[in-house]
Amino acid sequence: SQYTWNFNLTNANKEFSQIHLRPRDMLKLGVLFKDRGRWQGRRVLSAAYAHDALSAISTVDDSGYGYFWWRPWLAVTMPSGTERVYMGAAQGNGGQKIFVLPEYDFVAVFTAGSYNAGGSAPNKIMATVVLPRLLAAHGGRSLTKQ
Repeated sequence: SQYTWNFNLTNANKEFSQIHLRPRDMLKLGVLFKDRGRWQGRRVLSAAYAHDALSAISTVDDSGYGYFWWRPWLAVTMPSGTERVYMGAAQGNGGQKIFVLPEYDFVAVFTAGSYNAGGSAPNKIMATVVLPRLLAAHGGRSLTKQ
């Protein structure tokens, strides 16, 4: 694994956490939380912590927030109607995202360069391309809960 973390206790740079990860390392983090704190069968985090991290412990605007993970939802159009799909998401400026859906045994990683821009291409790709196919493969209905 490789990472850079520009953080100090004074937080003088005001760059939030500013952890820089390679996509493969982002995926490893996603898999660790999807597998409820286990990495390759070995317990690394408690199952309770991994679960709570991906849960809506508090709410910011219309999104839940756990321990450093967001709990957003996306509206997914299906033949039976619109499904609201909740997921765990680590989100960085520019479109860096890790999406975790343990109910589907699914992790997706996106990287981008749209820094300080509105909208989110990864969210659109998830809502219009990835999630409709994932839901269809599981009977067409969302398995996720808020």
